[in-house]
Amino acid sequence: MSFPFGNGSFPRWNVNYIPSWDEWQSWWSRKADDGALSNETARAQQAEQKNAAAISAEVARATAAEQANAGNISANAAAISAETARAEAEEASQLSRIRLIPILKDYGAKGDGTTSDQAAIAAAINADVPVLVTAGDYVCDLTDTFASTAQWHAASTGFALIGTERVPFGDVYDDLTLYVGSGHVFSTLQAALTYLEGRSLYADVTVQIADGTYACSQHHFNHPQGARVSIIGNTSAPANVVFNCDASNRQSFLLVDQACAVNIVDGMTINGSGWVSHGVWTADCVGCGVQADAGASVYVGSNVRINKFYYGIRANTGAYVGVSSGVQITEAGDVGVHAFNGGHVECPGISVSLTADTGNSLGNGIMAELGGTISCEGAFCNENANWGICGSSNGVVWALNSNVTASTSYGIMARMGGTVLVSGGDGGKSFVTSGSKQGIRAETGGHVEAIGSVEVYSNGLDGISANGGTIECTGASVTNNGGIGVVARNGGRVYYTSITNSGNTGGATYADSISVVGAAYG
Repeated sequence: MSFPFGNGSFPRWNVNYIPSWDEWQSWWSRKADDGALSNETARAQQAEQKNAAAISAEVARATAAEQANAGNISANAAAISAETARAEAEEASQLSRIRLIPILKDYGAKGDGTTSDQAAIAAAINADVPVLVTAGDYVCDLTDTFASTAQWHAASTGFALIGTERVPFGDVYDDLTLYVGSGHVFSTLQAALTYLEGRSLYADVTVQIADGTYACSQHHFNHPQGARVSIIGNTSAPANVVFNCDASNRQSFLLVDQACAVNIVDGMTINGSGWVSHGVWTADCVGCGVQADAGASVYVGSNVRINKFYYGIRANTGAYVGVSSGVQITEAGDVGVHAFNGGHVECPGISVSLTADTGNSLGNGIMAELGGTISCEGAFCNENANWGICGSSNGVVWALNSNVTASTSYGIMARMGGTVLVSGGDGGKSFVTSGSKQGIRAETGGHVEAIGSVEVYSNGLDGISANGGTIECTGASVTNNGGIGVVARNGGRVYYTSITNSGNTGGATYADSISVVGAAYG
């Protein structure tokens, strides 16, 4: 800065010159401007240096990121290249394997629905290697041979055309009916089940059995998709479809286990071979008409008759059997309907009669034991040698509105912690009558509830007897029995209110010194 006097640092003036006020003010003002400009210049330089450092850092970061991305891109490209090579190699391997699988047409089959492919199919069977059957209808006459042949590839899409019946070579993807009987693809039920065991089932299958009499052994059917399978005979005339089953070596007509299932069995009569005469059995013939075991489930339709099997229907070890009303079981040995070891049977309206094994003092109509449970509302049990209905060893039976007649021993029995509920309800009644011994009995910790319309009459001994067990009977009728109407012995308890108790030969009530017959529960 220049002044008319002095220099830019500080004014130097003549000793004889005194600056005016305006000159001083002008000088200081310009001096301040020089300082501000100097400070602004310094601040701008500092900011420029910071910006330069930030730009340099960002450039370095971007360069490093670019280098990292380039490395990743290179690695990804290598991985993609390796995966492509692997997939191409796998495809080539699969194609080579497919080329090794013969197709039925390699043996000369046409699959046109007209030309006989019997010779080609026979050649394929004789080759004894897996054969893929491509789409088409292959005319043949394989019958049971077709069923037992396991080499048809599961991916086959073709059908065997046998007469007018079409049967898939491979897995089942559409609803299917398999016909069993003379003149059909399968001559036996076992042949049809064997066919199904070799295939996955993605649709419902009906095994339709023609009228006739069939000799058979046990059908042990464990298919993971067996709940899609229905086994149907003649539902209008079950006596027209008869199975005579070899029951030796503990064989059953139908056994399902391992948590598998069958949708329904209906329209047939099933006879076992172990029965000799009433109450007399061939040794080791202790199978079942229908048995579900180990968590399996089976449904039995109303048009089934089971005769002369040691057990008629049985659910064992957590299994379930559902039974429609109307099923009849006659001439069983130990038990007609049996739920054992946590099994459950639901069988409303079932009829069980003439159960007996006289050599072993057995013969129970309906029995739940070892934690088994049975629901049998409206059941009819007649002339069973031991007990009509029994809950034993913590087994429970719901037998509302049931009819128990002419039992050789006891009509209703609860023992060893078992329970039977034989109440009448919803306008119905339960009847316990004409047995040789006691009508209703609870012993060794057993419990019976006979609540509502329950009629106990014309039994050979006592009407109601608690022998170490407990019985509740409210509104029951106990009449004309050969012993005492209501009796308690050996610590037994009978609690009753509003019952009819008359005409019993031994009197109305009796309790020994350690037992109770009374109106108050406790």
